[in-house]
Amino acid sequence: MAERSLLVNCVRLCFCFFVIVLPLFISGCHLLKTPKISVYTVEKESVPDNMAVASEPSQKQIVWKTPSTWIAKPASEMRIGSFSLPACSDKEFDVSIVTLEGIAGGLLSNVNRWRGQLQLEPVAENDLKKMIKPLVYTEKFDYLDLLSLDKSRSMMVAILNMKEATYFFKAVGSCKKIDSEKTHFLDLLKSVHATNH
Repeated sequence: MAERSLLVNCVRLCFCFFVIVLPLFISGCHLLKTPKISVYTVEKESVPDNMAVASEPSQKQIVWKTPSTWIAKPASEMRIGSFSLPACSDKEFDVSIVTLEGIAGGLLSNVNRWRGQLQLEPVAENDLKKMIKPLVYTEKFDYLDLLSLDKSRSMMVAILNMKEATYFFKAVGSCKKIDSEKTHFLDLLKSVHATNH
């Protein structure tokens, strides 16, 4: 009888071990083996405000002198230079300097894109000669003025074609602000030169 009782107790202990304790132990080991996943947020590296160079090292790089009345804004992926005036919204006055590889889509497509920004109809290739004026300072620019139909907004654009890149200097805003800043815009163009001249 004692042997039978001992045998029953052994069976119960084995049963408890295999049904309760062993599964808990195995699941606990599984939890120990699960790798911990860590997530990190890293801020995007920013370009310093005073950096005024093309984004690609293979491109010819340029420098310029910013008019003293303009406020520099942070550069972006597209813009290597961005400026505004004190107490003016971007809609009132905004200057951008953008660089693109090669001929950047061609003169006609760019002119028609800018015209579209002022709600003007596209022009044909033949009309470009009447619109584009050459400006020769240290560098040679193709220059044009655009005026919206309602005469509320205008744009000044200068295009600098280099061997490996095209630079676009554009001021857009209210006619009053653009007219008042034309001299400063031209001064900016006069100061532009390639760093490897």
